[in-house]
Amino acid sequence: MNRVLKALVPTILLAELAVITSATAVWALMSELHAGKYMIMGAEAVDMVGAAFLTAVIFRLAWRAEGRMNAEVPVTNE
Repeated sequence: MNRVLKALVPTILLAELAVITSATAVWALMSELHAGKYMIMGAEAVDMVGAAFLTAVIFRLAWRAEGRMNAEVPVTNE
């Protein structure tokens, strides 16, 4: 597999877990506060923007890690 796919796999898995957890938490919190329908949807939209940012960060970290593994720099154990 190429570098993009190798970085994309952990990104999708971690982002999926983060989105499911945060969306459920936001929904439960807003429901407990008896927020209106539009307030809940607004909070979910803000949560998804944060999840998109988190996904971009995870992808960049995975991309760098794949680059380091492909660099073939010998590691010395001191």
